Amino acid sequence: MSSFINRVSKNVAHTPQLLYTTPANSKSILIGANIANLTGATIAFHIYITKSGVDYYIAKDLRIDAGEHIEIMKGNKLVLDNNDTITVAAVISQAQTTGVDVILSILSEVT
Repeated sequence: MSSFINRVSKNVAHTPQLLYTTPANSKSILIGANIANLTGATIAFHIYITKSGVDYYIAKDLRIDAGEHIEIMKGNKLVLDNNDTITVAAVISQAQTTGVDVILSILSEVT
């Protein structure tokens, strides 16, 4: 049965964070992706889908100003096949201790 879910991650920094994996034998739909910059500087981030071991970027090196947020999907939707993953990483220095907060809205287990 399909259900709406949120996947969240607090303070994502330079280490990529796997946020979602589509369940086996189903599809999911990514309907929203909000990224908030927690740092005091403009930074870049990546968000990508991995299908069969290959990364496909939704956004790569997208810049976001200090203290701002961005909704990446802006009304678009992406269909995810079984076992596809969504990963996010911020492009910050190793010395920085803050990164970005991420909220994904997903319709899961679509048949």
